[in-house]
Amino acid sequence: MCYAMIGGVEWLPAYQYLLPSSTTTLSYVDSGLCAPSNAKLYNIEQCTLCRQRRAQVDLYLLAFVVLLEHVLMFIKLCLIFGVPDTPTWVVHGENRRNFRKRRRLHSGEGSRG
Repeated sequence: MCYAMIGGVEWLPAYQYLLPSSTTTLSYVDSGLCAPSNAKLYNIEQCTLCRQRRAQVDLYLLAFVVLLEHVLMFIKLCLIFGVPDTPTWVVHGENRRNFRKRRRLHSGEGSRG
């Protein structure tokens, strides 16, 4: 009910609550319940209730977005620590190359002496 649009739902017909020249729908809360100029729909208790519900929904939405962001950051950190900067096959290749280089140096020193 709090998110309905005047002229957008069956129980709030545009011909009854909007001006004939209106080309868009209006918010039921802002232009109906909470607008003292709209005597047919104005109701301060319902206005307060709807605004509280909207604030609560907005708060839950914000909490969900912040929680989701934290979960995604945690996953990112796990991936950063779990995936090495240098692939294993590159490290093995460099170790093999260094080993062969040292072996050539050592075998070359022994034949000279």
